[in-house]
Amino acid sequence: SDLTYPSAAKPTIRESDAGPLVSYAQGVLALRAGQPLEVSGSFDQRTVEAVRSLQTYVGLVPTGVIDAPTWTAIDNLAGGS
Repeated sequence: SDLTYPSAAKPTIRESDAGPLVSYAQGVLALRAGQPLEVSGSFDQRTVEAVRSLQTYVGLVPTGVIDAPTWTAIDNLAGGS
């Protein structure tokens, strides 16, 4: 599954995307970053804001788009690779 890919191999996802990668990111942000997110699998405005918060925290440009560097930050939070 996509969830086991290294960070750099995960596809870029953004607002209006949906699926298991969105759920994974939402779950990590909700559990590890304390973001008040529902794990819906739909990349909504709240998810955009949560991603921006994480990006700002780790020193990335806060685009709200989950690209390879943002996946690395999410996977680091999750304790994955």
